[in-house]
Amino acid sequence: MEILDLSLITVQIILQVITIYFSHRIYVLTKYNKAWLLVTIALLLMLYRRFITLTIELQDPLRLKDTFELLRAILVPLAINHLIVTGK
Repeated sequence: MEILDLSLITVQIILQVITIYFSHRIYVLTKYNKAWLLVTIALLLMLYRRFITLTIELQDPLRLKDTFELLRAILVPLAINHLIVTGK
């Protein structure tokens, strides 16, 4: 893995954590609006997806690459889209 890849993934994770923090703050400020809760959960799933990518890039020592790839490529994006759509 190249250092540039690791740097970019790390920056994405940091930005995602900041975004989740602000989303949660908006959720609290809007008196626990269901839509903001779903957006916050979707953002958490996106963060989870970044961690899966990081695990794959670090050459997964547990040899679970296929399982992580399925989660990263299909299941997590589907859940994110579902939460964002139902949160409107």
